Amino acid sequence: MYLTRIASGILIFLFSASLLFHFLVLGNVIPYEMVWGGRIENREQLIQFETFSIISNIIFLVIILKKAQILAWNISPKAVRIGLWVIMIMFFLNTLGNLLSLNSTEKWIMTPLTAITALLTAILIFTKKQD
Repeated sequence: MYLTRIASGILIFLFSASLLFHFLVLGNVIPYEMVWGGRIENREQLIQFETFSIISNIIFLVIILKKAQILAWNISPKAVRIGLWVIMIMFFLNTLGNLLSLNSTEKWIMTPLTAITALLTAILIFTKKQD
């Protein structure tokens, strides 16, 4: 239980920080070359990809908040469990993608963060009951 609380707290922080980061990219505060492997070609593409990131991060945050029993919404434990598996798999694949990034900042900073996110999500999946 203690391990799941720590993992949940770190994930809540990471997804909240990620939301802020993606809003800053959309607002041109952070250069868009730092995201999506440095492969964004125009503003329209940036908006589409960043909108996907923001919506995904909100969904991921809701799943973690529900798993941590912070959010009182009526979401089935099975849906939360499936959501956790989706997060873990996506961030594992994202880690592999970050290794191939054309942007060195993304490669060296985001690769460990996505790997940690996948690992922390695995802790929530495989640590016995907190639903």
